[in-house]
Amino acid sequence: MKRKAIQLANQTLVISLPSKWVKQQGIKKGDEIEVTEEENRLIIGEPKKQEHKKIEIDIINYSISMLYRHLRALYREGYDELILKFKNIAQLNEIEEVINNLISFEIVEQINNKCIIKDISVSQTKDINELIKRVFIIIISMCEELQNSIKDLEINKLKEIIKIDTQINRLTDYILRLINKNIIKEQMKTRLLYFITMQLEYIGDNFKIIAKKTIESNLKRFDMITIKLLNEAYNSINLFYLNFYKPDESLIKEANDIKESINLIYRDINKSKISKNEIEICDIIKHNIYMIIDTLDEVRVAL
Repeated sequence: MKRKAIQLANQTLVISLPSKWVKQQGIKKGDEIEVTEEENRLIIGEPKKQEHKKIEIDIINYSISMLYRHLRALYREGYDELILKFKNIAQLNEIEEVINNLISFEIVEQINNKCIIKDISVSQTKDINELIKRVFIIIISMCEELQNSIKDLEINKLKEIIKIDTQINRLTDYILRLINKNIIKEQMKTRLLYFITMQLEYIGDNFKIIAKKTIESNLKRFDMITIKLLNEAYNSINLFYLNFYKPDESLIKEANDIKESINLIYRDINKSKISKNEIEICDIIKHNIYMIIDTLDEVRVAL
């Protein structure tokens, strides 16, 4: 079906809607119509009504880890109301512990052994780009703290770094929730932001694992090779952050230089007397750097 573009007021272009479709949809003068941009196409339809997603589940036999995984998955998928059948007060306390990490979720009602959890946020139109920016800044700060703590093996600071990952998870879960609730209309942008958010969560998880492994290793000092690797990890996450908000080909060259630097550092590892525990930590740092740079490359291509 083709339609001619009609010019109005020297600038505005309009097209007519098929009368048969208009009648089927019951569209009248003054009604709002949803127009979605998807690459080189415009998709026209009635405004989508926000679905109230609700589910009732029996969690009596759930362990705390199962409960966390299930509620987190439902939260990410965009559910607005959960009705949970629980076993006892101890399990209710576990529910409260889990939803404390889910932004905007609260227990609004409790009757006998059932509780109702609802999304109490007033608005769900927060700027997702700003939330992602916040996650970047937290991860950069996390890596910087990790650098400083490993140099002097400050155990208390390493424990604080582990806690930072909870903050990252809360924000990334919330971003994924907003994406799944169709806050963004462009499909291509939705897929890209979903991918970036998941990668940022994995990057934060890896920095947490590095901090945990460092505490468990009982090492008295770290080799300069490990310090160099962490420095490159800090450089790579900074490059990712800068390139995400202002793409620059020169930053891609810097990222590739970091990969070359990692290869040279790993040649030295084979000649050094680094312990098995420290090599394991170095491997995780290396993996994180490659994940950051590979993600940066994929985002650059998509943009």
